[in-house]
Amino acid sequence: MGGRRRQSNSRKKGNSKKSHDGDDSSCREQSTDSSDSAPLLFPIGTRVEVRLSSSKKSENGQSSSALRTGTVAGHWKKQKNDGRIAPYLVLMDDGMALYAHRPDALKETSVPPMEITYKIGCRVECQLAEGFEISETAKWFPGTIIQAHTNWAASPLDTPPYYVRFDYGRERPFWGPADRIREIQSKDKANRTLPSLRFGVGDRVCCYMDNEWVNGIIVQTW
Repeated sequence: MGGRRRQSNSRKKGNSKKSHDGDDSSCREQSTDSSDSAPLLFPIGTRVEVRLSSSKKSENGQSSSALRTGTVAGHWKKQKNDGRIAPYLVLMDDGMALYAHRPDALKETSVPPMEITYKIGCRVECQLAEGFEISETAKWFPGTIIQAHTNWAASPLDTPPYYVRFDYGRERPFWGPADRIREIQSKDKANRTLPSLRFGVGDRVCCYMDNEWVNGIIVQTW
């Protein structure tokens, strides 16, 4: 099995497919014709448990393995580093994209996907990968949620859990893990904490103006 740290380009639309093998090219070109291949057991969106081999040895000298959970995101994807075709592309809950070449190492799981806990417009900070892993000392980047997809697991590549506009100028999806995103309190110019907002960008609201209620849509928050 081949695992690469997920990265993506800065395209705005959340329904654009993003690369998950370490560069900014599209996943579309990695798809292959599977019409002559055996049907796969797990459709896209299935929550699975993957048994991964470890380089560490157990006490009896045998290679050890670990179980990790993720979501099936694609079928018959090509790894660009070696050109091999993997039956499954799995977006792991720890933030990795895994090309699974052994279908027998996967089994369905009841472990739920990452929950959407932040609304559009919420100020957050995310710990992003620097290479292939997210280390405990990796830098946190502040930004604003501009898209949130509750049912993201049904089509992970098209609709990631969150799309974040980062303060450093880039917009990119965030697939997880859940402990690498957290809410931050907004501050005013006097460094005073601003109250949490009841509504986010895109919410339909009614505002009382000139003695009547007027319908509208939130288009910007501070």
